[in-house]
Amino acid sequence: MLREDPSLAEAMSPELAEEFRALDPNSPWEASAVRQPEMAMSGGGSETSNTNPEASTEGGGRGGGGDDGAFGSGGGGDGDDDGDDGLNGDSDDIQGEPQDRGDGDAETDPDVLNSRPGDGYYLASGEFVDVGHRDISGSYIDELGNRFIDVPQSTEAADIYRRVAESPESTHDVHRNTGYDLGILNQIREHLFQREHVEVPGPPIGEVRDGRFAPVDHVALYWELAESGDINLRENRSEAEAFRRLMVHEYVESRLMEAGVPYRAHGSELWDDGVYFPSPEQHGAHDISPHEHLEDSFRVWRRYGITEPDFEIAADLSNLDDVVDIVMKFKGLK
Repeated sequence: MLREDPSLAEAMSPELAEEFRALDPNSPWEASAVRQPEMAMSGGGSETSNTNPEASTEGGGRGGGGDDGAFGSGGGGDGDDDGDDGLNGDSDDIQGEPQDRGDGDAETDPDVLNSRPGDGYYLASGEFVDVGHRDISGSYIDELGNRFIDVPQSTEAADIYRRVAESPESTHDVHRNTGYDLGILNQIREHLFQREHVEVPGPPIGEVRDGRFAPVDHVALYWELAESGDINLRENRSEAEAFRRLMVHEYVESRLMEAGVPYRAHGSELWDDGVYFPSPEQHGAHDISPHEHLEDSFRVWRRYGITEPDFEIAADLSNLDDVVDIVMKFKGLK
């Protein structure tokens, strides 16, 4: 997920995107004009919450990223999944941004401002957060020097992502409260919260960035509920189901990326008006991992011609490598 949001852009046509939105009107699968980069809090995406399918929740104000927090999902509005533009560069002369903002034009739009070099970052509300800076590539660098594909969707998500990244015991808490396999959880924690991903394409035309997935609200929320055990409360049943789908998506995505499959396919021809449209011929790990937002997680596989598993995913997720093997064979990697 970049702002592993996951990217709602997984839709392969405007009609399919509309179909997915009809299934889940609250999902980040909205094909919207993305700020320049991407992912909202998802995880549950993304790799974002943002306006693009890919930005599924992994991000906040920036745009169409992935559920994991990849860019396109960023901090204003993600990001696969959930939490990406590629030029790495350092900004030596960073100027502070005015905090008094109006509404509407390029000089006050959080997505536009977040795509430029400068101190801090803007939330979707327009509030300026004077922490870290944005470099010339569009990446966000926090006050500790950690590089992210996009800005955080919220300060709360940023705090949770940092805590999880620095706390090896976090996965033990999640394991105790969910029963999910500890090895699976450790892999996902590294993928979502610690690993610097390289050359992740994002809006508007597939520019690439390097960095960790941007912190997105939904991923942070689900993970914290699982850590505390509150995910098992009756009122959090839908969150528990979403967290499980997120874990499946992120694990498969992480293994595919380790095998050399890019987060998204590269190429400006895959982008239209800031929205990413993968195809059966050109797609990335995020696109072909079991879907995070649909109850029928393998529905997208049918669009790509991937054979669905003839077995149930284990309650503790311990057989996810068998799911990975199916996609690896589809990609000719096994």
